[in-house]
Amino acid sequence: MLGKDEAKRLPAECARQSTSGARSFTEVLQARADLVAKLPAGVTVQDLLAPEGYLGAAEQLVDRVLRRHQENHA
Repeated sequence: MLGKDEAKRLPAECARQSTSGARSFTEVLQARADLVAKLPAGVTVQDLLAPEGYLGAAEQLVDRVLRRHQENHA
């Protein structure tokens, strides 16, 4: 598991490496053994980058905001 600071630092480092080299962001992430070793069993770098994984709660959050707006302006 990554700590908060490391979770911010590692992707930033990988992004810099991918923009200055010939490898994609995904390739740079996959090459980081320190990162891959900390992934939960069965989770891949591709899983982390899949929009479904990090946008999973977006629909519920939007629904909640709209519901509150409707309640306050009814």
